Amino acid sequence: MTEPSTQTFHLWNQLPPEIKVVVMEKMDGIDKLKIRQCSKTEKELVDKLPIITIQQLKFKFDENGRTMMGVEQLKLKDTEVSLLNIFSNPKIIVKNFDFFRTLNYTNCVYNELNKLSEAASARNIRLRAECVHFTFFEAFPESASKTLQIFDESCIKSIKILAPTEETVAAISQTAQWKGCQEVVICDQKGIRFVADSCSYKMTNFLHFQRVNLMIKMLTVNEACILIKNMQSKARGHFKIITSLNIRSEAIFRSFQPEIIKKQKILDGELYQLSMTDPNLILCVETSIFSMKGVICRRERILEDFAAGNKILDDSEVIQEEE
Repeated sequence: MTEPSTQTFHLWNQLPPEIKVVVMEKMDGIDKLKIRQCSKTEKELVDKLPIITIQQLKFKFDENGRTMMGVEQLKLKDTEVSLLNIFSNPKIIVKNFDFFRTLNYTNCVYNELNKLSEAASARNIRLRAECVHFTFFEAFPESASKTLQIFDESCIKSIKILAPTEETVAAISQTAQWKGCQEVVICDQKGIRFVADSCSYKMTNFLHFQRVNLMIKMLTVNEACILIKNMQSKARGHFKIITSLNIRSEAIFRSFQPEIIKKQKILDGELYQLSMTDPNLILCVETSIFSMKGVICRRERILEDFAAGNKILDDSEVIQEEE
């Protein structure tokens, strides 16, 4: 085997194992590894190094419009660091990567993201993160799609977006990152009308997700009915709706009779079981003055639970997150 050519490797290889452990523990998380052309021996050494997990990484701008990065796990607040130094490292995984932009710095954000995209393309790297949270995709479908494609589709598990337009959803839903993701969370602080006639997303763009969270603060009775009917007509794995439905649940489900198979009173509202287009699937929707939650699961298991007098939703069958 050809000996590695870099002096760094020779020095590292000469250290006793106990010294290597101490050095690795003391090294800064961001500068632990450097991407470079290396020999097979060096790659084997790198493979043995532990994976660094950064719980949350925030990309934002300060009051002066400067690019700032905050890495909570490394105890660095508003410290300028390079994204490429973090994401070019195959041994670093970021659990949550958040893009933030304040009101007056939209252009600054996109300028920085364009630089990042160009640098990542030139170095042939992808950003590695499990959850990506965007807060500025209101009306920039091309930039949104380009930014999402910076990420490695093999590791991204969740995409969170604030108030995307129909055009933005249509654009990013064509990317491999979107298609390979398991969960999407769409948030809107102002109350987006998710399936209203004036602003509706194509439901086919969401069919592959195992879980869909819609954090919508304002829904009318008609909008809630449209939303439920859209979900009712599509077979999915799991999804959850979170709204502030300060309306009577009876008004929502009046139009669904006699499709309601079972209705049950719960502590702060009512639980309705609706029939589905797919005979093997069923939709349960819980409504209250605080929230509305919907979960699809196997009908056979649910009917068995009803017959046995047990709880309606079985934890082993359904993934249901806490509020």
